[in-house]
Amino acid sequence: MAENNISKAEELNRQLKKNVEEIGFYEFKPDDKEIAKFCDLISDDNLIYLDNKAANKAGFDDKVIPPSYMTSLTNPLVQLILTKGGPHLFSKLIKAFIHVGSEIEFFKPMTMNKKYKIKTELSEPIKKSGKKGVYYNIIFKLSVLDENNIVYAVDNHDCFFKL
Repeated sequence: MAENNISKAEELNRQLKKNVEEIGFYEFKPDDKEIAKFCDLISDDNLIYLDNKAANKAGFDDKVIPPSYMTSLTNPLVQLILTKGGPHLFSKLIKAFIHVGSEIEFFKPMTMNKKYKIKTELSEPIKKSGKKGVYYNIIFKLSVLDENNIVYAVDNHDCFFKL
């Protein structure tokens, strides 16, 4: 039975990596209207997000993209990776799934005057045993880069799969 779980872990890893490869880079360039709506939704009226003069006065070249905006991009991307394989992944392979959390590390503020892309990498499955049985831990690493491949932030999504 242990060999069966190992092969299922390998199958899960192969399928997720295939999905990441098929999706490729997710590219985006937020516009003023989108960021204004986002700021309204989160009730953040910091002018460095909404006004060039305020952003310039604070030392930025352009308006700053709110850091929390990143989760509106990375969370759906993780969902897309998980669902791209169709029902096979969850009906035949995965018995349970737990998204433990997301940890974001910011390196530089993102500004409105650039195009960005999200690069996704997956850790190898790590077998974990607990009270509820055997799970496999995989970390989805989503890096936000600009056109020059400078990393602005990394969002690590920690996920557990019961196979």
